[in-house]
Amino acid sequence: MHFFSAHTHPFVLIFILTNSIHVMAGVVSAGKEPTEYHRTFIHNLSTACEVLEAKGLTACIEAISPVAVPDYFLNSIPQALQVVQEVGRKNLCVQADLFHMQNTTGNILHTLEKYLPFIRHIQVSGVPGRHEPDEQNELNFPFIFGELDRWKYQHWVGCEYNPRGSTLQGLGWLQPFL
Repeated sequence: MHFFSAHTHPFVLIFILTNSIHVMAGVVSAGKEPTEYHRTFIHNLSTACEVLEAKGLTACIEAISPVAVPDYFLNSIPQALQVVQEVGRKNLCVQADLFHMQNTTGNILHTLEKYLPFIRHIQVSGVPGRHEPDEQNELNFPFIFGELDRWKYQHWVGCEYNPRGSTLQGLGWLQPFL
């Protein structure tokens, strides 16, 4: 498990550190048919994966909860897995944001373990509030990180949260894991 934190330009850092590009699904416009969005997303993602594969790059898709972005097309981990399987490319993976997972699927450890073969990037933050992943939220991050180690998770864990204080103070929770 590898940690990094990106408060200013997280997607640039994800690309630099992991050779991955976060591909956004977009918001479904009011009155539009979700199946049309699904077909378009699958087609565009398939094309993007083909182009990225030639460059040795991976596309990551992320399910974003309606709590954070109402009407976001890709809004659950099971839906993200369905998309990955439908596209069927080795260079397509899931970026699992635990804030969104807790708000949509819950049961974080069971969900992570079930989908871990498809996850190549995990993002952490506290729930609720999207602050530091410390003891002031409903998830037990030391236990979660221990399980990721036990499962031999070998990919990146990123931090995407709004620090309660300064950025430096907001990184204090990380010290025991370094």
